[in-house]
Amino acid sequence: MVKDRLLRLALVRYSYRKFVRGTRAFVTIGEKIRAARKERGLTQDELAERIGMNGRHLSRIETGRLSAPKRTLLRIAEGLDIPIEELAAGVASRSSRPALADPELYEQFQAISRMEEEDRKAVKRILAAMIVKQQMEQVLTGRAS
Repeated sequence: MVKDRLLRLALVRYSYRKFVRGTRAFVTIGEKIRAARKERGLTQDELAERIGMNGRHLSRIETGRLSAPKRTLLRIAEGLDIPIEELAAGVASRSSRPALADPELYEQFQAISRMEEEDRKAVKRILAAMIVKQQMEQVLTGRAS
């Protein structure tokens, strides 16, 4: 019985690690802009100057704190010297993003997405540990599916 629970726990942990490492729910237009800008070796300020935009404004678009109208996206695409279709390819619309029933949790995830990479990694480790803890409790109490 204990051996079965430990085996199920090991499978849960393996499956969770695989899920966390290999999944991405959606790509935002800001992430696409940032990636294209970095591929071209441009800073936010350099791209902003190239298209006649304030650097802070571009930063807010890249981080998703501000949505850009089509005209602005066209200017950004021109500044990056890429077709607008390439910039928009693979970008999920807001309505196709996974919905969270808890609006506060959604806002927290948005804030986390704007953190520095090292801080985001720390938050992910904490979340992963909490999820594994909950799964272990389910396995040990026999409530796991």
